[in-house]
Amino acid sequence: MEITVLQEQGRIPVTVLTLQGNLDSSTYAQLEQHAKEAIVAGARDLLIDMTHVSYMSSAGIRVLTTLFNQLHSASEIETARQTVLRTNFKSPHLKLAGVSPRVLDVLKMAGFDEYLDIHKTRQDALKAF
Repeated sequence: MEITVLQEQGRIPVTVLTLQGNLDSSTYAQLEQHAKEAIVAGARDLLIDMTHVSYMSSAGIRVLTTLFNQLHSASEIETARQTVLRTNFKSPHLKLAGVSPRVLDVLKMAGFDEYLDIHKTRQDALKAF
């Protein structure tokens, strides 16, 4: 998998991780490492551009869960859990863009569409931060 990391400025600074290749058990650690480095460097808002990802396994689901947890405090996670049960909660810190129909099916089966904003384009996602 090839991962490009860059900073984009909208209303707030957003770290964009652009993925190219499959997100599976042989590549998820790369995404996790790049995102961890960005978070340690001070990133609070991540956009994962999945325009060039045609397949995602459960390892991809696992790394997205890890990133969600790293970007939110324990109280924010509990609030999100309670809010998802009652209404609609979308993470203000982690968003996805360019998700293919096949990958979107995986995300929906795992319930990620309930708490992550999933946008058609990178520009739409950046505007949502």
